[in-house]
Amino acid sequence: MSKTKLLLNIKEDFENLAADFAELATVLGQTKAPTSDDDNLEYPPKPDIKLEDVRKELAKKANEGYSDEVRQLLKAYNAKKLSDVDPKDYESLFLEAQGVGQ
Repeated sequence: MSKTKLLLNIKEDFENLAADFAELATVLGQTKAPTSDDDNLEYPPKPDIKLEDVRKELAKKANEGYSDEVRQLLKAYNAKKLSDVDPKDYESLFLEAQGVGQ
């Protein structure tokens, strides 16, 4: 499993854990589950990574001399070419590509 996928899984686990703690607090007799000031904040929408975004990032890395790493990334997603990558994996592939060479 790639580092990016692992980090995304950990983030999701922490979010689930926080929801479980809030539910537990309610069950244990508190009249209201604990809330955070963050609940009232408006976060900008998460950018939707598209095929073209991933293509640009991979091309940039290949032009920087990381062609082998780009091929390895595609291989990690069971793809020979970008069009073989499942659209649900675009975000994680994009994030991994950004880390190439750093």
